[in-house]
Amino acid sequence: MNFNDPDFVIRACKCSVQEDVVLCFYRGKATVVRIPDGVTMIADYAFGNKSEPNTTVQKIIMPDTVNWVETDAFSYCQALTDIKFSKLLDFLCLSFEGCDAMTEFSIPETVKSIGCVRRERSLAKIHVHGDITNINERAFLFADSQPCDYTRLELIGDKWCHQETIKVLLENPAYAIIDGFMVNTIHKTTLFRTDFGFIYDNEMRIPDEMEVIGNETFDESEFDSDEDDGFRIRKITIPESVKKIESYAFSYCDFLAEVIYEGNPAKLEIEDSAFSDCKLIHNNGSNIIFTEETSDSITDSKLSNMKLERLVFIHHCFQQGRYMNKNQLQAELMRHFGLAKLGISTITRDLEFLRDRFDAPIEYDFYHKGYHYTEEFELTL
Repeated sequence: MNFNDPDFVIRACKCSVQEDVVLCFYRGKATVVRIPDGVTMIADYAFGNKSEPNTTVQKIIMPDTVNWVETDAFSYCQALTDIKFSKLLDFLCLSFEGCDAMTEFSIPETVKSIGCVRRERSLAKIHVHGDITNINERAFLFADSQPCDYTRLELIGDKWCHQETIKVLLENPAYAIIDGFMVNTIHKTTLFRTDFGFIYDNEMRIPDEMEVIGNETFDESEFDSDEDDGFRIRKITIPESVKKIESYAFSYCDFLAEVIYEGNPAKLEIEDSAFSDCKLIHNNGSNIIFTEETSDSITDSKLSNMKLERLVFIHHCFQQGRYMNKNQLQAELMRHFGLAKLGISTITRDLEFLRDRFDAPIEYDFYHKGYHYTEEFELTL
């Protein structure tokens, strides 16, 4: 590693467990800057600052040794239009404040988690690939926004939403808003809450077919006044499809009093600090309510009459071209058979049984928010 180039101020720094090689400042005048190989970190204001902005750099090329970029590394690069990122970066928290020439930006394919991409109004187009599984709800705010002020929300009907972040994500069909959540439909992961309707006794349900409740899906760390109480979550129901709750999925949810999981507790992974700083729910989720039914078990050799009738009923619904979620199937089955109780977990097993044992072409359609047959199918029992 040769760091003798006088245009670069590079120092070794033990900023983490390992010693980093930090690009502290670039003092050259080139339009295209190739950062020396061996640099592992780029410091804040490495190219310019508010009092002394950089007016020459148009493109920055990182070596693949860089594994961390500080948020304000490229702030006040007034002529910057292009960055070639290191392949080691999987997290991005970046500010383009003062970068007035930057009009379009693509999230690197290696990045799976986004803290923020703070930007000037001139940066109107951000391209997001389909593999983002963690993203802050305020990720794409403009530099002149107030990040700790809920005026950043826009009222849509009677709901408050983070419109700037939502607008960017919905440009990619991998992302959708379902039942009050921004989700990644490819990875079946919830990203953040979009429904901030001011409703006391706020109760929500994670959408069917989601498999992961992502990091900071519910982050209430900024709710700190009585005026915010109506935005807080109090009860959440988690469908059996969810197999993992990531760390900090529920952060500072002080009013969250009831978490119901409709599946087998042995099949649910709860990461450390999933319920970080929640006053009423244990940090490890040990007081979650599990409601999976153990009755109506299935054997390989024989179907109960009741189950057989349910399978035929569900088949006829899909055969008619209907799109139905689990709650709709539950309601119609209970009404049709006069049942006082029928668990969502039973519906889940019925759908899996049709799909796995009879090769029924059942899929969940995120646009119609329901299960359906993707092709004609005859059920032979």
